[in-house]
Amino acid sequence: RLIAGCKNATIPNSVKSIGYGAFRSCNGLTSITIPNSVTVIGDFAFFGCWDWTSIVVEEGNIRYDSRHNCNAIIETLSNKLIVGCKNTTIPNSVKSIEINAFAYCSGLISVAIPNSVTSIGSSAFEGCDGLTSITIPNSVIRIGDRVFLYCDNLKEIIIPDSVKEIDNAFRNHADGFVIKGNVNNEAVQKYFTDYAADAAGIKWEKTHHWDAGTVTAPATCGKDGTMT
Repeated sequence: RLIAGCKNATIPNSVKSIGYGAFRSCNGLTSITIPNSVTVIGDFAFFGCWDWTSIVVEEGNIRYDSRHNCNAIIETLSNKLIVGCKNTTIPNSVKSIEINAFAYCSGLISVAIPNSVTSIGSSAFEGCDGLTSITIPNSVIRIGDRVFLYCDNLKEIIIPDSVKEIDNAFRNHADGFVIKGNVNNEAVQKYFTDYAADAAGIKWEKTHHWDAGTVTAPATCGKDGTMT
């Protein structure tokens, strides 16, 4: 079991597990190769490694893969993306982006989430302060807590009609942050009600869908949860 690593570490192919926080906040780490012997990667193992550009899982690993040279670690059977970096391309076979997957990856600028993804886990993009653009497809059902915490350069986001649950995903966003979504989207409505204090100042650009086209009307959340 590997319990601690550094920026120059090479993981031997005798290692079976990478422990909790083993490479946590290892800022000089730029690349990692997961040998085919590793079958367990602990929580926060690569949390905060914002410098890295390359992630490879050796072929033959029975638990994890980095399919299609995606620069990510994917749990093979569940199709869960558990670790990504600024050069990750999310394959269209991925079902969920897991907790802390891209957390504090400050070099991440834009993300295109494929329409195979149904869930974005808590803190998945927390601390990605370089992130300016993200596309959430009409397949995502749930957006977890703190997903976009400290994403200071992300100014707006479109919530598709497929989303049924939004936890406190946008806390700490400055006044003027814009959520665009259907006026009838109950998940967005519930978000502004449940998290009124944290949503204060966030604008909801309401979209109305009619046969004749689409009309938008901006609104801003007050501290009591009312929209004006």
